[in-house]
Amino acid sequence: MPSKYAGLRDLLRPCMEGVDDPFSDAGEHVVYMRFYATAQSVLTDHLIGPESVSDTLIEEIIECAFYGLYDKVRKEAEDQ
Repeated sequence: MPSKYAGLRDLLRPCMEGVDDPFSDAGEHVVYMRFYATAQSVLTDHLIGPESVSDTLIEEIIECAFYGLYDKVRKEAEDQ
């Protein structure tokens, strides 16, 4: 069965690389900032077109995607 959110996981994985403890408070902040920049770039590339998309909408999408996925990945790591 394919993993849920495979595309987002592909964005998140490299953001966690090199972070000593990606599930600590400090690590989460670093991972979030990396994920934010990556996701913003990807979303901007795909959403900019004839009609502009607001920065607020992009920020909300990124925040929801990150925290939902980050919590899921944290729980999976704890279960192992």
